[in-house]
Amino acid sequence: MDLADVEFIAYTSALAERLGRNPALLVELLGTAQGYFRELGCEPVVRPAGLVYEFYVKMWGGKELPLALAPSGVRETLVAALALLAPQYPRLLFIEEPEAHLRPSAVLEYAKLVARAVNSGKYVVVSTHSDHLIVVPNNMIALWSIRDRARELGFNKAHAIDPENIAAYLIRAEGREAVVESLKIDETGIPGSAFAEIVDRLAEARARIYDAIQRVRGSLP
Repeated sequence: MDLADVEFIAYTSALAERLGRNPALLVELLGTAQGYFRELGCEPVVRPAGLVYEFYVKMWGGKELPLALAPSGVRETLVAALALLAPQYPRLLFIEEPEAHLRPSAVLEYAKLVARAVNSGKYVVVSTHSDHLIVVPNNMIALWSIRDRARELGFNKAHAIDPENIAAYLIRAEGREAVVESLKIDETGIPGSAFAEIVDRLAEARARIYDAIQRVRGSLP
């Protein structure tokens, strides 16, 4: 195993120990992340296993599974979600493509956890191919200037993000090199031109298909 795997396993064990010995903290974290775990269709449970504690998940049907046997979206994101909310440690998190095993509605809830972590003073580095993880932070950045009105707009004030606390980079291939472009962030959020281009292409393709359908139908008796 490489160093990242070793550190992740060690942190998972340490977090299970911490929550197992402090059930009130687990209840607090579950309350904060209830929207996310509702989307996952489960909630984490910590059980003693000999001299240590281990993570289990209680699925929506009531069945408990060891974390290792849980669905991929749960296995890949549950510990990181709790780490985002856990007080103090860790202060720095690297999260690779959290959307890989999550449906869009769960991605939106996950982005809220990232926002809370940033606002608590944590440093979070996220790589993504998801436009949802661009759109949601943009809304939260835009909310910052009117955060005192967050509740009446249907948001939580803890989700508003100061644009000064965000940096974004676009990595693209040019020949045989990877070029890293720093994106300008303002009060409206992160530019999403790369994602917008794909959306526009999909919309144009759909328009061509429907136009062709209408022409064919028009030619039928």
